[in-house]
Amino acid sequence: MRPPSTKPAQPIRDASSNHWPSPPTARVVDVLNLLAGVDDRLSASAIARRLGITTSTCASLLAALAAANYVERAS
Repeated sequence: MRPPSTKPAQPIRDASSNHWPSPPTARVVDVLNLLAGVDDRLSASAIARRLGITTSTCASLLAALAAANYVERAS
């Protein structure tokens, strides 16, 4: 997977607690931030390892992001 040609906007954290409003939202943002910060393509398992999430969770997140054109599957 690789990020789209433009860097995604940085979401706003909850100012009172400095945490994301929900863990699922944080996982999506973590994936996008990781991909925006690397030049090489990463596999789903490499992304999962780096973020400390399960490969099934990572695959689901990437599928949703790909469907919304936020990431592209490498051919």
